[in-house]
Amino acid sequence: MERIRTWIALGAALAGTLAIASGAAAAAEDGLQKTVGGYSIYVGVVSAGIMAFRQDHGELRMHGGVPAGLDQHHLLVSLFDAASGERVADAEVSARVSAPKRQTEEKPLLHVPLGSEIAYGNFFRMRQGERYRIELTIRRAGSAESIGAEFDYRHRF
Repeated sequence: MERIRTWIALGAALAGTLAIASGAAAAAEDGLQKTVGGYSIYVGVVSAGIMAFRQDHGELRMHGGVPAGLDQHHLLVSLFDAASGERVADAEVSARVSAPKRQTEEKPLLHVPLGSEIAYGNFFRMRQGERYRIELTIRRAGSAESIGAEFDYRHRF
């Protein structure tokens, strides 16, 4: 039984890694990549169901665990210095996700470890087939100024 749990956990981890890895390519195709204020910003959305197998993961506990419900998704943001291409791991990022006739959700995005790298993420409710506006506010550590970036996103799954 322990071996089966191990295989399930490994499979879920692989699926999550592949979803995140393919997210950058999909982000560029879907217009979920922008360069704003000296940052290259990549946005991805992953179903919470993919992450449900990893309840023991520290990052998920920081988010309060994986929320229940089919409409729950993890918004993931990767930041890079546009000039150097280096990943930005010292920013404060918040997201506001809105859709027509839906309640707007606004949350801070928490650090998400991706191997030895850092991205930013949190869970938001998104329904299939609906269009969303994702508004990010990004402030680098030690800076009083913040930048904003907006993305239009059609939720397909």
